[in-house]
Amino acid sequence: MMPRKRPNFDVVPVEAIAHLMDPTTTKSQPKAGHRKILSISYDRTLSTTRGMILAAAGYEVRSALGLETALAQIDRRDFDLIIMGHSIPREDQSKILRQVRKSTKAPILVLWKVGPEKRLDTADYQLEASEGPLALLNTVRRIFADGDGSARGGDD
Repeated sequence: MMPRKRPNFDVVPVEAIAHLMDPTTTKSQPKAGHRKILSISYDRTLSTTRGMILAAAGYEVRSALGLETALAQIDRRDFDLIIMGHSIPREDQSKILRQVRKSTKAPILVLWKVGPEKRLDTADYQLEASEGPLALLNTVRRIFADGDGSARGGDD
């Protein structure tokens, strides 16, 4: 029996993100710790994992399970980025996106699953969730580096 290949999004080795926390490699980039991210999800485990990965890279992360919690978080503080997880069904993502847009001007990154559903054209950034945590970190870093919004709407 052949060993089962593990998906690339199960585990993030510390070595893989250690360079993100090394101040000598990030001098030319904005300090991650000054960036506030709201992660919206319907799945507590995915939300916790995403939050830990982003926090390990130096971002300040708040998690919200569902629309009401997300809107309450947005009312209490300003965020630099909103991430909408792939555990949220597509029709709910559209609804949440419309509501969040009314409350904040922060860019919105939508994580999506591979499948027959179309991606949301109204999202600022999109990332296929199966690309894994390093792709998420690189996309977030690129969003913050692209102050001019040149990556908006791309296949990030």
